[in-house]
Amino acid sequence: MARCGQCTAELDPTFRFCPHCGHAQRTKIVEWFRADPRIGAGALRVSVYLTEPQHVRFSIWKDGVAQSAVSLDPPEGERLAGFLRSVSVRREARIARSLARLRR
Repeated sequence: MARCGQCTAELDPTFRFCPHCGHAQRTKIVEWFRADPRIGAGALRVSVYLTEPQHVRFSIWKDGVAQSAVSLDPPEGERLAGFLRSVSVRREARIARSLARLRR
């Protein structure tokens, strides 16, 4: 078992945040996203840095090599998240309207 660096509670080593005090257990969190194979090969790596300077880094990978990267400060990262949520909500609403028309 691992221990939280803030409150010293025992944690599962896979935890990203302490469930007791909320303290980040890592300096960054990374997630990989596969490219749409209909459009091209590669992957998107998103790294959220929890320590200063806080930022979100997006890197484009192909054949195991980073091709390019860009970092967003936290407010821009939040703006991007809001944009993606709004697109998803609009898409779900459009699907719901289409299904309602089919039921008539």
